[in-house]
Amino acid sequence: MVRAQFDRDSLYNSSSRALGTLVVLMEGATPASAVRFYDVYFDTTGGFTPSVVTPAISYVDGVTFQGQESFQIVTPAATYYYTNPARALQDV
Repeated sequence: MVRAQFDRDSLYNSSSRALGTLVVLMEGATPASAVRFYDVYFDTTGGFTPSVVTPAISYVDGVTFQGQESFQIVTPAATYYYTNPARALQDV
């Protein structure tokens, strides 16, 4: 099993529009010329209990950092702040 996180889009609907962003946390090193393949399965008939996974990456818009409106990305390795609307990196 590979650690993954699915963040639902604002238009997400479980029965008709499973729209969102899938983040896959790959372990190990992958050479530049190599390819990794993953299978993603969706259950549409019920009877599937999803695993409980703590999100590894979070995104928060509308935070204030050093007096500027920003968005924040938190990962296990670092926290990033980008200004709005320029999307310039402020701090790691």
